[in-house]
Amino acid sequence: MNIAVGRTHHPGRPPLRIAGLFCWLACLLLVSLTAGRVAAEDGDRITYWSDASRQRQSTVRGTIVDYTGEGLIWRAARGSEQRIPAEQVVTLETTWHPQHLEGDRYLDDGQYAEALAAYRQAFRDESRGWVRRKLLAQSVRCLTNWDRTVPAVETFLQLVQSDPHTPYFGRIPLSWRTSHPTSDLERRARDWMQPSEPEAARLIGASWLLATGRREAAIGTLRELSARADSRIAVLAQAQLWRTQVATAGDEDLARWARLTAQMPRALRAGAYDTRARGLAARGHHQQAVLTFLRVPILYGDNDPALAAAALLSAAEQLERLGQSVEAAGLYREILRDYSHTASCDPARERLEQMARRAGD
Repeated sequence: MNIAVGRTHHPGRPPLRIAGLFCWLACLLLVSLTAGRVAAEDGDRITYWSDASRQRQSTVRGTIVDYTGEGLIWRAARGSEQRIPAEQVVTLETTWHPQHLEGDRYLDDGQYAEALAAYRQAFRDESRGWVRRKLLAQSVRCLTNWDRTVPAVETFLQLVQSDPHTPYFGRIPLSWRTSHPTSDLERRARDWMQPSEPEAARLIGASWLLATGRREAAIGTLRELSARADSRIAVLAQAQLWRTQVATAGDEDLARWARLTAQMPRALRAGAYDTRARGLAARGHHQQAVLTFLRVPILYGDNDPALAAAALLSAAEQLERLGQSVEAAGLYREILRDYSHTASCDPARERLEQMARRAGD
């Protein structure tokens, strides 16, 4: 399912009024986001799959009353309300607040502080509960791209509290690469992983603690969550556990990972693709690893630019192992061009410089 807002999002960056914006986010977390009813507007358009095989689409016009992970409720001009299952929704068209659209443009350009300020104003003026939740989801994406993990997690958890079945669950700020968190993030992750916390919080906390002294506790939590009834939590917990097996996974393990990844909702697959690709690389399946790594930037580059850039870097390194230096250089340049504000930018530049020196010798 894809929620259209009239724009295609691309990564980027910025800096400005950080303290004030974080104060706003704290206030957002105190605001009730239960679904409100929409003012009478007849301009909303809903496109949805009208057959089980997803071969045919239909479009209806009316007023979107509410939209959650369980379904979309809309009101026809004659006043009757109808429901469309969430998995059948393709695109939504409505009248967005000007600051909502402005925030999307800032987000596209990587001006994250400005985007958050615009979303704050839109949130203040917006009365529709389902649009408020979308503003929170956009804020999560913005904060994640900006590497502000703690407020991103807190905003995401408020979104899930408002709608436990949120269609934006793919924005969950998990760690997929082994990196030691900051002391503040590690402290907060310990809090999130407590048994009394919601499952989404425990999953997030465990993902960030796998690279710390709390590794064994994190593994125990992930094993527990992998048996949960919420399939989103269960499959992501299992994929997180793969991170501990990348160096030792055999071909049968990798085949099993591929099957599980294919069964995941498409929005949740980015980290699973990246982890499986690293397992393939460790087994020497370099060509297959390249193809799997490339799925991440191709399919999820907007939602998680840091992971997309890391996957591109790994794909380029695998291409170098295969002797395909021209293709590798192309991926390094793509990182510099499209992901210039991620941690993968410096190593990509260094590799290009090394390749240039070798070519000049």
